Amino acid sequence: MLTYRKLQRKPKHFQSFTGVTIAQFTEILNALRPIYGEFEKERLERPDRKRKIGGGRKFTLSLEDRLLVTLMYFRLYTSYTLLGYLFDLDGSNLGREINHRMLPALLNVLPVPMQDELLCGHDEPHQLGGGKRIKTLKTLLEAHPEINEVWVDATENPIPRPQEKTARKLYYSGKQGEHTIKSQLLTTRKLILHVSGNLPGKVSDNTVLAGSGVMHSIPEDVQVNLDRGYEGAEERYPNNKIYKPKRAQRNHPLTLFEKLYNHIINKTRILVEHVIGRLKKFRIMSEIYRNRRSAHADYLSVVAGLINFRALNSVHWA
Repeated sequence: MLTYRKLQRKPKHFQSFTGVTIAQFTEILNALRPIYGEFEKERLERPDRKRKIGGGRKFTLSLEDRLLVTLMYFRLYTSYTLLGYLFDLDGSNLGREINHRMLPALLNVLPVPMQDELLCGHDEPHQLGGGKRIKTLKTLLEAHPEINEVWVDATENPIPRPQEKTARKLYYSGKQGEHTIKSQLLTTRKLILHVSGNLPGKVSDNTVLAGSGVMHSIPEDVQVNLDRGYEGAEERYPNNKIYKPKRAQRNHPLTLFEKLYNHIINKTRILVEHVIGRLKKFRIMSEIYRNRRSAHADYLSVVAGLINFRALNSVHWA
């Protein structure tokens, strides 16, 4: 049986399986304990519960092991059956633990990106982490005035072919040649500041950018780096300082100066590709996504929160 105590004796394996070091795991665990305790108290005191507090089956795994199995699921994206075999527990129990308890708790602990705009499906700013946490992208940028340059890009997660005809058309990405869920990321050189996730693969990058509303939350003095796919962004967002490569037009090839300009822009754009690469090292974000499509944005936020945690070396934004 695999346990936290056994795996911590092999630090390289621990980091490879979870994506964090033992010291980082301990910091997350310490921040998680009170939040998880509050969630459990709320669950046990719900009005429709038939047993009194103290009744019912006890947890087989310790909190350390429950966090370990959750991070292993994000990093390795193995089946619940295999994880259940490794931890000597039924896979359905692990699925309930990861989705119903650990996922919402981690959303309240980690420095997750903001999701306060239109396409996220929230009528009000998405409140994560309680009243003391930063809730909007605008507030986040105001709290970190040292951020003077950001990148916007989209990434796609393949999904199984939907059974419904409408969903097959909606989630088919012509760019990727398969059915996908699209997510837009706004990043710095190391951090993921904002996500607009759980979007059909058919939606264009320009449509996602317009619907997310993030450009209106970025201060005018912050440089915004885009790729060629965001054609016409300069005209749509005249108040933003936008830098993007030039595109050749019919009968109007790029000049030497424009080619040099594109070369400089592309060298800086590799930074956002590195951030996306760190995101996709968690295989739940790179392999065929097998969970509920409605939960994709939460999984994306937790994985992005882990990346931010490693970059900030803290569970707090400020």
